[in-house]
Amino acid sequence: MILPVLDRFTVAGPNGTHPCIVTTPARCSLADALEAGSGLFELGVARSLAAQLVMAVAYTHDRGYVHGDKQLDERLGSPHRQPVRRQDGKPLASGVPSHVFGPAWLGERSDILLLPEAKLALADFGVAFCPAKETRFESYTPLEMRPPEARFDPGSPLSFASDLWSLGCAVWAILARGSFIDTFFLSEDGATCEQVDALGPLPPEWWEKWEGRHRHFIANGQSKEGRDAWSWDRLFENSIQQARRDEGMGALDVKEKEAFSEIVRSMLSFKPEDRPSARQVLNSPWMKNWALPAYEQSK
Repeated sequence: MILPVLDRFTVAGPNGTHPCIVTTPARCSLADALEAGSGLFELGVARSLAAQLVMAVAYTHDRGYVHGDKQLDERLGSPHRQPVRRQDGKPLASGVPSHVFGPAWLGERSDILLLPEAKLALADFGVAFCPAKETRFESYTPLEMRPPEARFDPGSPLSFASDLWSLGCAVWAILARGSFIDTFFLSEDGATCEQVDALGPLPPEWWEKWEGRHRHFIANGQSKEGRDAWSWDRLFENSIQQARRDEGMGALDVKEKEAFSEIVRSMLSFKPEDRPSARQVLNSPWMKNWALPAYEQSK
C-alpha cells in the first residue's frame, strides 16, 4: 500500500536540479479506472480499496506524517513521447525540452476490475509533512476534498485530522459515482453550501465568518426556499444506492448503509477535533464487518 523506494538520484538540467525516486510501477489511478469504466467499482472491490486506503493512511500517520494531498487522480505509467513544437515554427528556447512524456494506459476499467486485482498504493507524498517538525497552514488538497478548517480557521495549523476529512471524501468517492461534492463549476462558497446541505450547520464561529451565507441560507443549516439542497440521505441514495442499482454493481443493505454513514459522517465532522483517527476508522463496524473482510478476500 506504500510503495518502497528502490533507488534515488538527482537530475541536473537547465531548469535546476531535480530529486528523483524509483518505485515499483503502478498500473493506473483510481480516477483513471473509474473514468474508463462505468464510474463505479463492484461492491467487494470498492470495500477492499477503501480498506487499503485507510490502512495506508493509518500507517503514514503512525509514522508521524500527514499526507496532505489525497485524491483519486495521481497518474503513473510508462512514458508516451510527444515532440514539443512552437506554434510559430521557430526554434525552441534554451532550456525547453524537445519532447514531453505522458503516461501510457496500464490499467483496467473499474466495472470489470476483479477483487484479486484490486491492489492500492498510496502515492504522491510531495506535500506530506511531519506536524512535530513543521507547521503547515495551506492545504494543497483539491477543493472537493479540502478540509473546511483550511477556509474558516486559516490561522490554525493543519493536522492529522485534516487528512481524515480528505480520507472521508475519498472513501465516499470509491463507493459512489462521483465525489462527495461536485466542485467542477463551484467556488469556495458553492462547496460550503453543499457541505452544509449534506452535513448540517457549520460551527457558529465559522457561520459568522462566512460572508456569503445569507445568499443561500435563512439561518445556519436552513436553506432558502427554492434552493435545490441535497441532504446526506438524498446524496447517498442518488450517488451510491441508485447508481449501483442502475449498473448492477450491488447496493448496500440497511445495516451496511448505517455503518458506512456513521463512520464517513464522523470523518466529515466540521471541527477537526470531532473526527476519529485513522486507527479508529479501521476499528469501526463498517471496516471490521465489510471493508476489511473484502480486503482479506483479495489477498
